[in-house]
Amino acid sequence: MRLPRERRIRATAEFSRLRQEGSRLDCGPFLLNFRPSGQPGPARFAVIAAKKNLPQPASWADLAKPVYKGAITMPHPASSGTGYRAPTLAQVAPYLTWVSRSGTSNTWAEGNPDLRPETSTQHSIGVQSSPNHRWAMGVDWWQFKVDDVFGSLSSVEVDRDPELRARYFRNGSYYLPTLNLGQLSKSGLDYNVQYRHPLDKGVFTLGLEGTHNLSSKRSLRSGQDTVSDLGTYQAAFHTVTPRNKLRLSGTIASQQSGWRAAVNYQSGNTEPYSVYVMRPNGAANAGAGNTRRVPHFATLDIGGWYNIHQRLRLVWNIENITNATPPLRTYNNSNTANAGSLYPFSDTRYNDYRGRVFNARLEWQLW
Repeated sequence: MRLPRERRIRATAEFSRLRQEGSRLDCGPFLLNFRPSGQPGPARFAVIAAKKNLPQPASWADLAKPVYKGAITMPHPASSGTGYRAPTLAQVAPYLTWVSRSGTSNTWAEGNPDLRPETSTQHSIGVQSSPNHRWAMGVDWWQFKVDDVFGSLSSVEVDRDPELRARYFRNGSYYLPTLNLGQLSKSGLDYNVQYRHPLDKGVFTLGLEGTHNLSSKRSLRSGQDTVSDLGTYQAAFHTVTPRNKLRLSGTIASQQSGWRAAVNYQSGNTEPYSVYVMRPNGAANAGAGNTRRVPHFATLDIGGWYNIHQRLRLVWNIENITNATPPLRTYNNSNTANAGSLYPFSDTRYNDYRGRVFNARLEWQLW
């Protein structure tokens, strides 16, 4: 199953890689070659081989002539297919793994020999355009649906359902096997825009790429109605899908070195919470159905590279240079009155809480 970012990379690879690294693009009757952006001057069009008996074009404009009608294939990606994911050995092996302990109760994860494989269907269609040597843009619509999703119930979900509690709570402990938990479906738009401006000794590139999620639904069990987690935290699944994620980047590159900066943005969401009143004999639920807003989050990255030798390059990057802290979530960890609590926590599935991170590497090109 392809992820949105992987689809976006696939859809735009022909344009971004050709412009930045220099490569070839198979357009049917011709193989097209672009000059790498690190070389002086703008990327230019050049025909390096003719595969059919057609006149060789001298520019992009020549490809619009009638003689090439129906003979040129450009990368407007579209695909449709099915997927299959078998469970891992750990998911099917009938062994117990200790997970945690709360009070007098232990939680154990358990393999499930009867686990069925996940099956999926995926569809995508997009368009890419490069009207001239400075501009490139594209959009890609995608959709996928997964049946028999792998997952495990939480102790909170087991406590909420008497049938589940009778099945998975034994001898004072929770035994939570890997299960097939209903359906998951998502759809969205991946988009990208790139502008290049030649400089005296290099090129400046400004790019915007992102994902606008259109829908995100899932069901906890097979046969249940799906529930949306788009922009709203779903306590039943402990998931939320941001409506927008994007990256705005700028690069100045020459043959010897380059600098880049990028702003990463993720939209906020709402999440439900309950209010509890503390009493001598425990906590009492004083109101449910309340919501709060988790704010959006943005970080700034900077980096660059320097060519030490013709085949040796130093690459460095500072992620989250402003040391911004992602927003905390509020989570109700129980459905029982005497154990209910509300506390802020960090969720590393959606944000990186490491703060400012510096990394560097040496790249050696063998050939």
